[in-house]
Amino acid sequence: GHIKEVGCHNNDLKKTGQWHRYAPNGQRIALVGFDHDGKKHGDWMIWDDDGQLKAHMVYNHGKRDGIWKVYLVDGTVQKRKYN
Repeated sequence: GHIKEVGCHNNDLKKTGQWHRYAPNGQRIALVGFDHDGKKHGDWMIWDDDGQLKAHMVYNHGKRDGIWKVYLVDGTVQKRKYN
């Protein structure tokens, strides 16, 4: 087998802090974060299997926040702002 995720849980077994997710080939495909209550928090970054950044999102205690970016195959970037 391979390692799929690495991170920590709180006492309620909810994910907390930064988590790293990996593809079967061992390539890191995501860096995600959670607050102490297990809600999505902080920068979330997603890569494809070749290591190219596909998306960068920001959460603030479970809510979408800041500027989200999606990187398209043709090199363009789609952006959306959340408050």
